[in-house]
Amino acid sequence: MRKINIIGLILLIIVMPYCSVWGHPLLPVPCQPPQSIPYLQSQWTVLIYMSADNELDQYAINNIHEMESVAPPAEAVNPGLTILVQLDRSSRNSGAEQWKDTRRYHIVSDPKMALLYDQVKDQRLPCLADSPHPDSPIYKLRGRIPHTLPLNATVPVVPITGLGQIHSPRLDSPPLGKLDMGNPQTLNDFIRWGQHFAPAEHYLVITWGHGCGWMVDDDTLRGGKAKSFCDDEGFDPNCTSINSAEISLALEGAHHIDVLAMDNCMMAMFEVAYQVRQQVDYLTVSEEEIPDRGFDYRDYLDKLTRAHGNMLPATLAQLIASNNVSTWQHYGFGNTLTDSTVLPGKTIAAASALHILAQRLTAVHHRYSRALRRARTECMQFGMVTDYAEPSNLIDLCDYLQRLILYVPDSIVRKDARIAEQAVHACVLSNHASPPYTFANGLSIYVPPARIMTREYIRNYGAFAFCHDTAWLQWLTHTP
Repeated sequence: MRKINIIGLILLIIVMPYCSVWGHPLLPVPCQPPQSIPYLQSQWTVLIYMSADNELDQYAINNIHEMESVAPPAEAVNPGLTILVQLDRSSRNSGAEQWKDTRRYHIVSDPKMALLYDQVKDQRLPCLADSPHPDSPIYKLRGRIPHTLPLNATVPVVPITGLGQIHSPRLDSPPLGKLDMGNPQTLNDFIRWGQHFAPAEHYLVITWGHGCGWMVDDDTLRGGKAKSFCDDEGFDPNCTSINSAEISLALEGAHHIDVLAMDNCMMAMFEVAYQVRQQVDYLTVSEEEIPDRGFDYRDYLDKLTRAHGNMLPATLAQLIASNNVSTWQHYGFGNTLTDSTVLPGKTIAAASALHILAQRLTAVHHRYSRALRRARTECMQFGMVTDYAEPSNLIDLCDYLQRLILYVPDSIVRKDARIAEQAVHACVLSNHASPPYTFANGLSIYVPPARIMTREYIRNYGAFAFCHDTAWLQWLTHTP
């Protein structure tokens, strides 16, 4: 009897994996074919939001051709990388394809573009040598930076004179129509759609278009909104754009973003980095204006494609920043080039240090007004190299802190500024700048004279979380 029980037990153990309890296998058995995986699931999904309904339209098409020259082929079974683009074009666009609505594309390899760009990749491209605006403060810098500062340039001759059709397949079915790319909800919709359509281990989001960090001028005040990034000139007579403080709204509800790269001028603000501190791991941005041609999409996308998406977020973020500056210099752009990789999560500690410093500066501003004014005015302002007639009041944060230490004869201010400087440096993972910009440390900040901080300025700038969480806005209402 005992022998029979033992044999039965052995048979039960053998048969058990193939049996079921209440209709469910006790061990996984390949009885049913596996369910299909989500469409285009990969290591990386790259989401590029191209707001080109303005004079940048021609550069958008060329950037897409750059992407197509290195993207994975459409027939690739497991490319490890998916590139999705949402493009809004200008009503004044020209070329083989003339359309005015907003479209989505899955960027795939175009062999013709790959051959074309391989032929011109080592050529030095001609530049349009723009001089600074006659009213620009750049003329008052006494030779610190050359007067000829070309920021615009043509891209390879064949694509720009004979724009071919976009080779990649469209994904907007039904058609999207004309979307407002200057609305943060439009960006949010695109990111969430892309993450659902092509789920991945990592996400790189790129915003493409105009940018100016944060400033208010007469034109934008008439539109009732601070000018910031991703201008859309075709949706509203006043031109819409996404306020920098709205960037967190654009990421709300989306999966965590590994890398946010902003192909927009002057977006390397501490306020912006702090705004996305809980939503983004790595932020690639420029303190200064960037060339109209935008990022070098061929280099880093080629490396990511060849690696089948096997690249760490920190590596990709730093690769984008370093490659941009080196490529712009190679193609003969001006010397006013910056790009940095920032760690938004580190801004929490830095904001705490800046809060303490701002409180102290507010308390002693009457006593040291001359020194405080000198520290602010001797910092070079970003955005003054082309046609901005009004001061931006965006200055390098660490440069400003160093001048506070140097000029303000107050031991507490100096101590607090040193602590803040160390904390801000910790926020910058890598920093790249052309030689004249040795003062640029990777993060800028808004420091205007208090006299221009009108109710409208305070309302717009006060929308930043940094202003809610610290005494920085209070300090700006007292700056000499």
